[in-house]
Amino acid sequence: MIGVLGTSLLGCSKSDPAATDLCNQYAAATCERFFTCGADDLAAASGGDTSQSDCAPKQPAKPSYFPQSFACYASVSDCTAHEQAKACFDVGDTVCDQGETYHADKAQDCVSAWQALTCDEVKNFSQQPIVCSQICTLPN
Repeated sequence: MIGVLGTSLLGCSKSDPAATDLCNQYAAATCERFFTCGADDLAAASGGDTSQSDCAPKQPAKPSYFPQSFACYASVSDCTAHEQAKACFDVGDTVCDQGETYHADKAQDCVSAWQALTCDEVKNFSQQPIVCSQICTLPN
Protein backbone atom coordinates (compact mmCIF):
# COMPACT_ATOMS: atom_id res chain seq x y z
CA MET A 1 0.00 0.00 0.00
CA ILE A 2 2.67 2.46 1.00
CA GLY A 3 4.80 1.37 -1.92
CA VAL A 4 1.94 2.27 -4.19
CA LEU A 5 0.75 5.28 -2.24
CA GLY A 6 3.41 6.51 0.18
CA THR A 7 6.29 7.57 -1.97
CA SER A 8 4.06 9.01 -4.66
CA LEU A 9 1.80 10.77 -2.18
CA LEU A 10 4.05 12.08 0.51
CA GLY A 11 7.39 12.03 -1.20
CA CYS A 12 6.71 15.14 -3.19
CA SER A 13 8.76 17.66 -1.29
CA LYS A 14 12.32 18.72 -1.98
CA SER A 15 14.27 19.01 1.28
CA ASP A 16 11.17 19.42 3.45
CA PRO A 17 11.69 17.66 6.79
CA ALA A 18 7.96 17.97 7.47
CA ALA A 19 7.32 15.75 4.43
CA THR A 20 9.26 12.91 6.07
CA ASP A 21 7.20 13.29 9.24
CA LEU A 22 3.98 13.28 7.20
CA CYS A 23 5.12 10.17 5.32
CA ASN A 24 5.83 8.46 8.66
CA GLN A 25 2.38 9.47 9.91
CA TYR A 26 0.83 8.16 6.69
CA ALA A 27 2.58 4.80 7.05
CA ALA A 28 1.46 4.51 10.66
CA ALA A 29 -2.14 5.48 9.82
CA THR A 30 -2.51 3.02 6.95
CA CYS A 31 -0.97 0.14 8.91
CA GLU A 32 -3.11 0.93 11.95
CA ARG A 33 -6.35 1.09 9.96
CA PHE A 34 -5.78 -2.17 8.06
CA PHE A 35 -4.53 -4.15 11.06
CA THR A 36 -7.03 -2.78 13.56
CA CYS A 37 -9.98 -3.19 11.24
CA GLY A 38 -8.81 -6.62 10.14
CA ALA A 39 -7.98 -8.02 13.58
CA ASP A 40 -10.89 -10.48 13.66
CA ASP A 41 -10.34 -11.50 10.03
CA LEU A 42 -6.60 -11.95 10.63
CA ALA A 43 -7.24 -14.13 13.68
CA ALA A 44 -9.70 -16.27 11.70
CA ALA A 45 -7.28 -16.63 8.76
CA SER A 46 -4.42 -17.65 11.03
CA GLY A 47 -6.35 -19.89 13.38
CA GLY A 48 -5.74 -17.34 16.13
CA ASP A 49 -1.96 -17.16 15.66
CA THR A 50 -1.03 -13.76 14.26
CA SER A 51 2.50 -13.83 15.67
CA GLN A 52 4.31 -15.05 12.56
CA SER A 53 7.04 -12.60 11.68
CA ASP A 54 8.32 -14.25 8.52
CA CYS A 55 6.52 -14.74 5.26
CA ALA A 56 6.77 -18.49 4.84
CA PRO A 57 4.73 -19.93 1.98
CA LYS A 58 2.49 -21.72 4.50
CA GLN A 59 1.58 -18.49 6.31
CA PRO A 60 -2.20 -18.02 6.32
CA ALA A 61 -3.52 -15.56 3.78
CA LYS A 62 -4.45 -12.07 4.88
CA PRO A 63 -7.99 -10.88 4.19
CA SER A 64 -8.57 -9.95 0.54
CA TYR A 65 -8.80 -6.23 1.31
CA PHE A 66 -5.28 -6.21 2.79
CA PRO A 67 -2.68 -4.54 0.58
CA GLN A 68 -0.42 -7.20 -0.85
CA SER A 69 2.64 -5.36 0.47
CA PHE A 70 1.31 -5.89 4.03
CA ALA A 71 1.02 -9.68 3.60
CA CYS A 72 4.18 -10.52 5.57
CA TYR A 73 3.72 -8.16 8.50
CA ALA A 74 2.79 -9.74 11.80
CA SER A 75 1.48 -6.61 13.51
CA VAL A 76 0.75 -2.90 13.24
CA SER A 77 4.17 -2.04 14.65
CA ASP A 78 5.93 -4.44 12.27
CA CYS A 79 4.02 -2.97 9.32
CA THR A 80 4.68 0.61 10.43
CA ALA A 81 8.41 0.11 10.98
CA HIS A 82 8.93 -1.61 7.64
CA GLU A 83 6.75 0.74 5.61
CA GLN A 84 8.33 3.84 7.15
CA ALA A 85 11.81 2.48 6.44
CA LYS A 86 10.86 1.50 2.89
CA ALA A 87 8.91 4.60 1.83
CA CYS A 88 9.92 7.50 4.06
CA PHE A 89 13.68 7.37 4.61
CA ASP A 90 14.51 9.67 1.67
CA VAL A 91 11.33 11.67 1.23
CA GLY A 92 13.23 14.94 1.63
CA ASP A 93 15.33 14.05 -1.41
CA THR A 94 12.46 13.28 -3.75
CA VAL A 95 10.40 15.73 -5.72
CA CYS A 96 7.01 15.93 -7.35
CA ASP A 97 7.02 15.25 -11.04
CA GLN A 98 8.43 18.06 -13.12
CA GLY A 99 6.16 21.10 -13.06
CA GLU A 100 4.12 19.88 -10.08
CA THR A 101 3.74 21.73 -6.80
CA TYR A 102 3.88 20.05 -3.37
CA HIS A 103 1.05 20.88 -0.94
CA ALA A 104 1.94 20.02 2.67
CA ASP A 105 -1.59 20.88 3.78
CA LYS A 106 -2.99 18.21 1.45
CA ALA A 107 -0.44 15.72 2.77
CA GLN A 108 -1.67 16.41 6.31
CA ASP A 109 -5.28 16.12 5.12
CA CYS A 110 -4.39 12.78 3.50
CA VAL A 111 -3.04 11.45 6.81
CA SER A 112 -6.18 12.68 8.58
CA ALA A 113 -8.40 11.08 5.94
CA TRP A 114 -6.71 7.71 6.48
CA GLN A 115 -7.07 8.03 10.24
CA ALA A 116 -10.78 8.80 9.84
CA LEU A 117 -11.66 5.80 7.66
CA THR A 118 -14.19 3.51 9.28
CA CYS A 119 -13.54 -0.23 9.33
CA ASP A 120 -16.30 -0.72 6.78
CA GLU A 121 -14.53 1.73 4.47
CA VAL A 122 -11.21 -0.06 5.01
CA LYS A 123 -12.76 -3.47 4.30
CA ASN A 124 -14.34 -2.11 1.11
CA PHE A 125 -11.18 -0.23 0.16
CA SER A 126 -10.85 0.41 -3.55
CA GLN A 127 -8.91 3.68 -3.76
CA GLN A 128 -7.07 6.16 -1.62
CA PRO A 129 -8.93 9.15 -0.15
CA ILE A 130 -9.27 11.78 -2.90
CA VAL A 131 -7.26 14.39 -1.00
CA CYS A 132 -4.22 12.09 -1.25
CA SER A 133 -4.13 12.62 -5.01
CA GLN A 134 -3.95 16.39 -4.48
CA ILE A 135 -0.56 16.48 -2.75
CA CYS A 136 1.39 17.02 -5.97
CA THR A 137 -0.49 19.08 -8.52
CA LEU A 138 0.08 20.70 -11.88
CA PRO A 139 -0.66 24.39 -12.26
CA ASN A 140 -4.09 25.16 -13.69
